[in-house]
Amino acid sequence: MPQTEEGLREMHKQTSDSERDHRSRWRSLRTTVVRLFVVAVLINYLWEVMPAPLYVGLASFRVIWWHCFVASLGDGLLLLGIFGAGWPWVSTRGSCTQKYRVMGSW
Repeated sequence: MPQTEEGLREMHKQTSDSERDHRSRWRSLRTTVVRLFVVAVLINYLWEVMPAPLYVGLASFRVIWWHCFVASLGDGLLLLGIFGAGWPWVSTRGSCTQKYRVMGSW
């Protein structure tokens, strides 16, 4: 069954649009994950640093910085794990913003 040149161009255009959309979604997800991790680490670092001087053995700034930074990285990884575990559920049921808009209208 021979296809016309226009039909082939249209099929190629649909495929490239689909690929572009797919790449755009992955880029958006990657950006979201990186931002989530950075914000989580920064907030958790501040959370860890505030009470650190109250603990015995954490007198020097260098020790406080290192211990709190490592704990913040761990907290950031835990948050990414939670995000990753929930992503399949959220991505198959529509946008989060739509859900929160519906929840807010109750």
